[in-house]
Amino acid sequence: MGDLSAHFDRAEFRCKCGCGRDDISPDLVAKLEQIYAYFARTPTGCKAIVITSGIRCPSYSVKVGGYSSDAHTKSIAADIIVYSKNGIPYNAETIAAVAEHCGFSGIGLMNGACHVDIRNEHNYTNAHWFGDERDGQNFSTFQQYLPLMAKQEKHKLTVIFDGKTILEKEF
Repeated sequence: MGDLSAHFDRAEFRCKCGCGRDDISPDLVAKLEQIYAYFARTPTGCKAIVITSGIRCPSYSVKVGGYSSDAHTKSIAADIIVYSKNGIPYNAETIAAVAEHCGFSGIGLMNGACHVDIRNEHNYTNAHWFGDERDGQNFSTFQQYLPLMAKQEKHKLTVIFDGKTILEKEF
């Protein structure tokens, strides 16, 4: 159990420049738990979701190729790798399809990872973006990559963030 939720610790999201910023959005963590739950129900399962980049202060975001006001600087984004039960990473397209299914509004394909964010008209300049960060191509959907489920039974997801229940969802 992580210190934020069942599968995530605050330290995973902390800015890597050393500034200590770790004010991650509870809504982002809840959505990441939904991704975990979805993959856990597939035949190959889910061993872990690794956060390769979470929160970034503006100067660090620019240093690593982002922007000083991108979704990472607003605490609403993470770059992730999802590993199956046998330790093999899912491809970016599959992660993107599951993220779209779970309601993420910002999704970007990356080499070996997938950018996900919870942008909307209140917290970001454009409320929706699906694209490929490798070549700049934009997409309307990633659903053609959605993995098939082993069983079509309902599951209940409860997300507890900092000791408080922030989401209960059946899907």
